[in-house]
Amino acid sequence: MAGSATASKALGRVRAPRDPWQGVLALSYGLLIFFIAYPLGELLFSSLRAEGAWSLVHFAKFFHYHSDALEHSLYVGVMVTLFSAVIGVPLAAAVTRWGVPGKALVRALVVLPLVSPPFIGAYSWILLLGRNGWLTRLLEAGGLPSLGTIYGAKGIILALTLNLYPFIFLLVSASLTSLDPALEEAAANLGATPWRIFRTVTVPLLTPAILGGALLVFLTTLADFGSAITIGVDYDVLPTFIYKNFINEMGGEPAMAATAGIILLACTTAVLLVERWYVGRRSYVMSGLRRAAKPEVAPRLRRLATALAYGIIGLSLVPTVVVVVTSFFPSDGPIMRPGFSSSNYLHVF
Repeated sequence: MAGSATASKALGRVRAPRDPWQGVLALSYGLLIFFIAYPLGELLFSSLRAEGAWSLVHFAKFFHYHSDALEHSLYVGVMVTLFSAVIGVPLAAAVTRWGVPGKALVRALVVLPLVSPPFIGAYSWILLLGRNGWLTRLLEAGGLPSLGTIYGAKGIILALTLNLYPFIFLLVSASLTSLDPALEEAAANLGATPWRIFRTVTVPLLTPAILGGALLVFLTTLADFGSAITIGVDYDVLPTFIYKNFINEMGGEPAMAATAGIILLACTTAVLLVERWYVGRRSYVMSGLRRAAKPEVAPRLRRLATALAYGIIGLSLVPTVVVVVTSFFPSDGPIMRPGFSSSNYLHVF
């Protein structure tokens, strides 16, 4: 008995090995606090301090004098998200369900706009439809009416929509691929029309994918600076408003920039929470036991879907083509001359 008690005490004095993942977890929390919580805390502190005291005067001033920047951001975000969904969802259905030829090629080409930054697209549309753009000069030479200015909200929405719709396309096409066809077949056997099946069965099952892609598009649009500063000109959104107030030749206003940053953060957080709440309050179940069969599609509809799919992809690749072609134009400072040359690349390297 004494020997066993001594052995138990000796074993009790042996320390259990430490879990190395606890150190990784502590390091992760430390990095999050230092790189995210601390900067955001400083931002909030700057927005709530005025003349050495706690105050909401900066927020009152923003909503009284500068609320148009918030309205512009929300308008552009909603419109880009809406147009991206209008493009991405039907394109995903055409590629996944309607037998558009060259499906692998389509998927590869759709991803290309995500590779280039949005401001590259904005710059390309200025080269095409700007005040001295190629297409603008061509229309003027032919005596045709102009397409109107590309600057402002119109240009921002165009550039960002053609750059960000692949988010929705990729998520919806993946969801359509894994959709269990038994659910739609059961609805058809019960006498539901194709439109009712799409509205009551397919769309609810695709809701998480559509909302997930829309969330990515909306948040990216709200935070985008490059397109707005390139093609927006005087159409201020929150990122450009923050930049102009932080760096200003006539004396910046960092407190107002911090206030706008907090408002931008509040908007993105609110949208994220609403999306989580909406998806979480519903149940979306797919068994995924077998792959969805391609429905019978009329040849005319398939040809129309193919033309629309490749037309949308071609339009979204216009900025990439414009940048590549323009890079070979010889230039004298800001003036580009006709012809092709590799002198620009030699100069850069």
